[in-house]
Amino acid sequence: MKKGGYEVSQDALDNTKDCHLSHRCLVDPENTVCKPEYFLAQQELFVKEKPSRKCDRYLSYGISGICKCPVRVELYKRYKI
Repeated sequence: MKKGGYEVSQDALDNTKDCHLSHRCLVDPENTVCKPEYFLAQQELFVKEKPSRKCDRYLSYGISGICKCPVRVELYKRYKI
C-alpha cells in the first residue's frame, strides 16, 4: 500500500495502527524520524537518536537505540532510508 511517498505492506501498517507519531516516517522527505545509523542482520534497525515523542517500538541501547517498528524497518529494507 502506498502512503505518503513510499510503499509499505498492509501488514506493516496494520501492525502499527497505534503509532504515536502518526506514521510520520512515511511522509517525511528529510527522513528525520528514527534516522538510521545501521542495519544489523536484516532485523535490527539502529537509529541515531530517540524519537521526539513516546514510541513503544524504540529500545534504548547505549548512546543510540533500536527501532522495532515494522513500517520503519520495511522503509529501510525497501528504500535504504
